[in-house]
Amino acid sequence: MVIWKQWVMTFILKLLGEAVKMEKGELPSAPVDNECLVDMQVQAHIPERYIENLSQRLDIYRRIAGIKNQDDALDVLDELTDRFGKPPVSVQGLIDIALLRNMASQIGIFEVKQRDDYIMLYREPMNMEFFRTAD
Repeated sequence: MVIWKQWVMTFILKLLGEAVKMEKGELPSAPVDNECLVDMQVQAHIPERYIENLSQRLDIYRRIAGIKNQDDALDVLDELTDRFGKPPVSVQGLIDIALLRNMASQIGIFEVKQRDDYIMLYREPMNMEFFRTAD
């Protein structure tokens, strides 16, 4: 359920961002086709009691969704700590999931699933023609 909420929030933020660009007369971004779905049993959200202001909370969701590497994650954590105090476990979970999602998509993984004690990574099927030898 938490992952579904994260996906919906990410989708809504992307739609809002595209709408703002269009209002400004800018062209919308090209669609991203290499996104990664992460289905893990982790608390991953920003509680209202941590960031009460909805506008600020949405801005932080946007910042977290943009995390591409460990340095980005540390920058966001520092900002959150400075502005709102120590982040709760669910915010750290959200940052970890965003980092995993974006790093996995960079290496061609389109889905990460947790089942019990196992983590499964899914990639596009490999082109086996590359490995076949001519007879």
